[in-house]
Parts: sequence; C-alpha cells; structure tokens
Amino acid sequence: MAEPIIIQIKGIEEVKRYLKDKNIEALRKVSAALNQSVLFLEAQIKNSISHGTNAPIAVDTGNFMRSTTSEVYGFTGRIINYAEYGQYVEYGTSKMPARPHFRNTVFANQNKIEEFMKAKIKEIEN
Repeated sequence: MAEPIIIQIKGIEEVKRYLKDKNIEALRKVSAALNQSVLFLEAQIKNSISHGTNAPIAVDTGNFMRSTTSEVYGFTGRIINYAEYGQYVEYGTSKMPARPHFRNTVFANQNKIEEFMKAKIKEIEN
C-alpha cells in the first residue's frame, strides 16, 4: 500500500482557539473547507492518473485510479491509494520509472489550496 498523502492545517491549535472565540459554526466551516480541498485534490490526482497531467498516464485496467480515495478526520485529510502496487507506481522500481501523480499534483496545487483555505477563514472573520 502506498504511503498516504496527508494534508494538515499548520498552527491548528491557534486556529482552534481563535475559532472557538468566534463560534462553533466557524469550526464547521473550516472543516467543510478542508473537506472540499481534499476532494479537489483527489479529483486532480485521478485526472493526472488518467490523463497524465502531472506525471505519465498510469491507467491500464483503471484499478489504480479506482483505488484512490480520500478521507477527512477532524483537521487532517488523507488521500490514499489502496492498490497493492500503488507505491510502485508512485515511486517506481528498478524496472519501472516513478509516476508521482500524488506528489506532483499536491505540489502543483498547494498554492490553490492555501489560497482557498485563507479565503474561507477570511469569510469567517467578516
């Protein structure tokens, strides 16, 4: 099983204290924004796998793409691939070059996610 890509909000304790002062609804909004971000990245990774947007195409039977899923627990989101060969596709082997769809997609979209989260937090402040 491939190592999961983990997305975590930095400085969460400070954010929690600030948001607790605002109200519980603000915590729900930040959690929903994280969920949207994780779902966006999952879709972008699947697009990369099937269309080669961030690494060479990695579709033969479609199992690798179907085995990619996401989950959010509190303020941590995970995108993981459950195919038993997932880590070999992502990191490569001595006989196969790496096709780092997960890492490249997260890197390519990190600024978008950061700006999206900042905008959501700014909405709460107003």
